[in-house]
Amino acid sequence: MVALTKEGVEIICRDTGGVVATFTWNDIADILQFRYATPWNRLKEVLEELSLTMGELDELYAHARSQGREVSKELIEDYLKKRKTF
Repeated sequence: MVALTKEGVEIICRDTGGVVATFTWNDIADILQFRYATPWNRLKEVLEELSLTMGELDELYAHARSQGREVSKELIEDYLKKRKTF
């Protein structure tokens, strides 16, 4: 199983739930650059934006739930796109 984290990507064993391997966003950028011959600076920029967005998504969800608010995909998407806060 693959899990995205703020730091990168983790490969998780389905049987034990343990982390088999961890790839940072820089590791992923290196792999993509090598595989698809994409410029490093563009890949790094996109992955940094993805990482920041994932962190914001996690924080928004946790904050909304702590306030007892009903959370939906549409609500989180609206808050992320418009950079709103709860």
